[in-house]
Amino acid sequence: AENHWKVCENCAAEIDKAAHIPSGWILDAAATTEATGLKHKECTICGAILESEIIAKIEMPDIQPGENVPEIAVESKTMCAGNTVDVKISLKNNPGISSMKLVVTYGSGLTLKSPVVYDICDENNPDMPFAMQPASFESPVTLNWVSPLAEKTGDTVYATLTFEIAADAEGDQDITVFYNPKDVFNANEESVAFAVTNGKVTVAADHSITNYVSNNDATCTADGTKTAKCDYCDVTDTITDEGSALGHSFTNYVSNNDATCTADGTKTAKCDRCDATDTIADEGTALGHSFTNYVSDGNATCTEDGTKTAKCDRCDATDTIADEGSATGHSVDEWLSDEENHWHVCESCSAELDKAAHTASDWIIDVEATAEAEGHRYKACTVCGRVLEEEVIPKLVTHVPGDINGDGVLNNKDLSRFFQYLSDWDVEVNEAALDVNGDGAVNNKDLTRLFQYLSDWDVEIF
Repeated sequence: AENHWKVCENCAAEIDKAAHIPSGWILDAAATTEATGLKHKECTICGAILESEIIAKIEMPDIQPGENVPEIAVESKTMCAGNTVDVKISLKNNPGISSMKLVVTYGSGLTLKSPVVYDICDENNPDMPFAMQPASFESPVTLNWVSPLAEKTGDTVYATLTFEIAADAEGDQDITVFYNPKDVFNANEESVAFAVTNGKVTVAADHSITNYVSNNDATCTADGTKTAKCDYCDVTDTITDEGSALGHSFTNYVSNNDATCTADGTKTAKCDRCDATDTIADEGTALGHSFTNYVSDGNATCTEDGTKTAKCDRCDATDTIADEGSATGHSVDEWLSDEENHWHVCESCSAELDKAAHTASDWIIDVEATAEAEGHRYKACTVCGRVLEEEVIPKLVTHVPGDINGDGVLNNKDLSRFFQYLSDWDVEVNEAALDVNGDGAVNNKDLTRLFQYLSDWDVEIF
């Protein structure tokens, strides 16, 4: 009872014999309002129990929660089996405390996890209080907090307990708080009484999946999914989001450049979200025919325009239109004529054209008369050239200078005839021979020159 030692297994000798070294009080079971507790001291070397003591039941003041009533409130939560849950112990209407020691019991389906978080402690406060972790995390547990230099007042969270819920736990797992009034006091070491509202962890019979949120994974043709997190734990459920298929989005249509002259083409768009395409009629894109190179059809007449035809630059369609100004006009060659009129006949259509009466020209000598031969002259139409009248020109008489009487011989007969002529006798003369001296005048000078010549003077006559 006073010592401990070891015995050699070979020779039974006592070794290391020494007196026990007692520990401080170790809590075996916390006292509650329903049952006494138990504590003991043991040797710190060999573990022998040296002293045991029963802890009296806790006598808590009978205070009901109410307005402005100090209250210790244990949070109630619902959670699924096999998960962890945080339960807060809060102080309400706290008038000011510097010490609080609580005993907490909890259901068998719960396991308290280390450490307990004393939220009441303020790490930024230089008068930081002291908080002790439970000696044992088996129910019941003792939570002990002391702030020797400052009170804590007002609504606050005292501590947060983290429980692991057994996989087979079910129903309500009660969490109950007890305290001894002498362990809860203010800075003046005056007891402060609190009403107590106990809490619980309700183990959900099944997951509660209620708030599904789209995963935004729908495609144009397939519904997407939606996922909900359990209302109590982190379990998720993903299901088909019925009716969420987006449908294709075709917005940017581009022409396929396949319009023809008479038919609209098409245009195609790629879906804004996938590789699907949509091809529709590109209304109003028919090109219309393009006729640019017209060629004469060779059907113009003398008096009427013909036509010309073009083939469409893009297709086999043709267009025939009037070939304005293509009338050929009449084609004529030589004049035709009769005694009264002349006219043309069109070589293309045989139409009689330009018919009119002849217009006679002046006499036209086509053969000059000579001394040896007669000449010829005629009048012709100045338009068609038809000969309208003709006659013979007598042979020319050879001119003999001084041959006044025109007999071809120069003698005194000519002198006598010239003298008669100048004396105004009515006689015939060869007028071509009258200007004997060649001065352009006919007078007695010419008669004198002719007399001189016939008298063998050395003079010239013309």
